Amino acid sequence: MRTKRATMGRVLALLTGLLLGGGCGSSSGDAAGEPPTPGTGLAPGGAQDFGRFKALLDAGKLPGPQTLDQVGFFAEHKLGDAPTSCPDAVCAQALFGAMGNLITGTTCTLVHLSLGTPLDPRTLPRPAMDVAVVIDLRGTNTGEVATGAQQAVERLLVGLEATDTVTLIALDQRARVLTDKVPVSGADQVRQQLGKLLTLGSGGELYAGLRTAVDLLSTVEVGRNRRLIVVSPGGGDGAIPLERSTRLVRGFAQAGGSVTVVAQGDGKNTGILQGLADASAGTLYYVSSSAELPALFDKEVAYALLPVAQRVGIRITPGSSYRLREVFGVSPSSWHLSAEGGSIDLPALYAAWRKTPVGSNGNRRGGGGGILIEVMPRTDAPRVSPATVGDIEISYTPSGGTPKTTRLQVQAPDGPWGTPASGRFASASVEKGFVVLNLYVAFRMAAERTESGDLRGAYDSLFQISRAAGQWNQTVKDPEIASDLHYVGLFLSRLEAAGALAEPPRATQYIEPWPRD
Repeated sequence: MRTKRATMGRVLALLTGLLLGGGCGSSSGDAAGEPPTPGTGLAPGGAQDFGRFKALLDAGKLPGPQTLDQVGFFAEHKLGDAPTSCPDAVCAQALFGAMGNLITGTTCTLVHLSLGTPLDPRTLPRPAMDVAVVIDLRGTNTGEVATGAQQAVERLLVGLEATDTVTLIALDQRARVLTDKVPVSGADQVRQQLGKLLTLGSGGELYAGLRTAVDLLSTVEVGRNRRLIVVSPGGGDGAIPLERSTRLVRGFAQAGGSVTVVAQGDGKNTGILQGLADASAGTLYYVSSSAELPALFDKEVAYALLPVAQRVGIRITPGSSYRLREVFGVSPSSWHLSAEGGSIDLPALYAAWRKTPVGSNGNRRGGGGGILIEVMPRTDAPRVSPATVGDIEISYTPSGGTPKTTRLQVQAPDGPWGTPASGRFASASVEKGFVVLNLYVAFRMAAERTESGDLRGAYDSLFQISRAAGQWNQTVKDPEIASDLHYVGLFLSRLEAAGALAEPPRATQYIEPWPRD
């Protein structure tokens, strides 16, 4: 099973969706069939599917909440075309939507903020790449990891071009530099060093390998893409090394480098690896065995990330009738909320050059990530319309440029209390986003209740969404929603087999996802 993070529309069209919701949020897509426009979307990275969660259901097991990656869930859905017509490096657009949620019917308000750029990677030549691979040999299956890594690096050498370079770092008791920026034209030198992986032991700290790799890639050259790939089972480093490691890779990303993290094993000890990917706006893969590494490295050489903006800050100030509640679709370490407002801080936003269009193999769902900010009406909000949902300020530094700021304001046409029963959506994109968020929340509630032993509570949460979202999709016929509903059905059947229906149904207020919308 493999889970990944950071691919987007055609030529990796990266999209970020920011949803401020009165009890919900999500990202969504423009109507299908519209011609593509120049430029591309932008995103801060994030797991690109929720494969571990689905794999458990496919295997007849009940998943827990730790297997449901929220960033990956939203990235599995086509989130629409980002704005690409503006004079700046980053374009932004905010869209409003509101309707009764699909679990209990209380009102859900959302704003969809999408970020894009006029830069069209399809018009640019492929940048040369300097790739550093850190192979973490800590753990019990050192030989298996070394063999898989050997095969993966061989695929890397085949996929890269003659002017690219490869740096290999093996981590056992210390960080060992096997090759230092060897051009792919001299690939035999790299191959000769690969055999040493089988002779090394285990131990050491991951930070040592990361520090060495970042130092060797420290030189920034115009026209060259710097990529750090980390292959590790995770675990073992502790809080202080984790803080140093995340600070290190964040700085690398802020300086234009890109990071890919490969978490090996069962996913139980991968917190530090998740933290590295989050801190660097990087790509995150989960692999259950080293045999999956070669195919994964094939994907890695098929694209090159182009940093469009660094040191990105998104500030959200709610209107007087609303308050912020929670953020979805981005690392918890990236956002902070208070009574006065909220902030999301990202090291970088990327567009990407890609050898072939994403989805050309016919099996790619989605195409972007979503940043979701839940907003609730205040209990004392006046019954007036329209009302300001929030002001959004996006600040960033374009690559090679000076700091810029974009400001947006989002209005609720019907105010906090006047949403019609049929809903109010600025576009079909926002409506789909509404459905996506409701599905995610239902999965999360069910997984949490399953872990606590309340199988009937889990069942009732999913049963409501299966009916409401299923009815919505009878008309829309969205294949991604259909896939979600397939897994809702699987979850229900697993719960039923485990005895969920032996308990009486839960009261409506018990399965209320947003108690005071």
